[in-house]
Amino acid sequence: MYGGDEVNAIVIDLGASAVKAGYAGEESPKVHFPSCVGAITRDKDAAEAKANGGAGDARDVEMAEAGADASTTPKKESDAGSKSKANGSDATRDLYVGHFALNYRRENMEVVSPFDEKTGLLSDWDLVENIWRHTLTDRLHIDPTEHPVLLAEPNFNSKECREKSLEILFETFQPPAVFLAKNACLSSYSAGRPTSLVLDVGYKSTVAAAVHDGYLLQKSVSRSRLGGEILTDCMQRSVESKGVNVRPRYAFKRTESKQNKGTFDVKDLDDYKGTTTESYHRWSVEQIVSDLKETVCRASENVFNEEEHANIPTVAYELPDGTEIQVGSDRFKVPEILFNPGLVQTFPGAEAIANPGGLPMQR
Repeated sequence: MYGGDEVNAIVIDLGASAVKAGYAGEESPKVHFPSCVGAITRDKDAAEAKANGGAGDARDVEMAEAGADASTTPKKESDAGSKSKANGSDATRDLYVGHFALNYRRENMEVVSPFDEKTGLLSDWDLVENIWRHTLTDRLHIDPTEHPVLLAEPNFNSKECREKSLEILFETFQPPAVFLAKNACLSSYSAGRPTSLVLDVGYKSTVAAAVHDGYLLQKSVSRSRLGGEILTDCMQRSVESKGVNVRPRYAFKRTESKQNKGTFDVKDLDDYKGTTTESYHRWSVEQIVSDLKETVCRASENVFNEEEHANIPTVAYELPDGTEIQVGSDRFKVPEILFNPGLVQTFPGAEAIANPGGLPMQR
């Protein structure tokens, strides 16, 4: 362990949905932003033309003219003096990391994740490096060479991923020390217990693991693909079954009405059509539905019963375009999926979702 004096260690938790980072010893993270990254793939000629002063994204110019702060202005990988190869070809990618960069729609920008869809482990190390750079330099505003790093890692992490993580951290950011800790061990210590059974419900999966005297029992790790992503998908299907179309924020412009004060007029925008990728559209809608889920959903005190919860009062939620929806029993039904995965099949159109299975969770 690093034994430097009065040097705060940096804790980084790169999850499937969000990145959380801050100083060790503090109660909450200082940094929280999506772990997915916006990527625009350019061929070699287009990348060279842009690097030589070619026309950039007009939206970036608008933000610069508006006086956007340097710490919040979207930064591309090419701006940092490095380019990543796209699928091993001569094409390069401009990468956009963080809330501000992702929420600003760009033509042909894909939303990609650094994690492998099958294994759940880090696989795109160009994205990982840029996420860590954004975390340390743009958000925490620190010199990485002066702070030891504690890196939270999945309970099922592989030796290859650990070695690659250390290689990038030491060769690129050069911290004085790095320690990799299992998520289950960190969760156990945060509760003040060196020995415990940890159930971690994440975005992509749920992981159960046993911790004994501060060490993870590797053979006890059990995973299920049941997680927050499936709950968000079910909530979206519930909303759309009522005839409500969840429109992303880039698809309309909402302004205050000049005739009726306190009301808003919504104007549809067409300039995004044909240039917005499917992955970006899906991510934008998911952000809205996720906020709806986190705002109105509650776990039922008793086992969920469709008939008993049919007459409960509804809760109103206003979508970004001003549409107000009423959520009834589904605000209890969606969280109940964590305890009864079979409920997934009761949502309209959910036949396309493979049976998520589940850990033996009983009330």
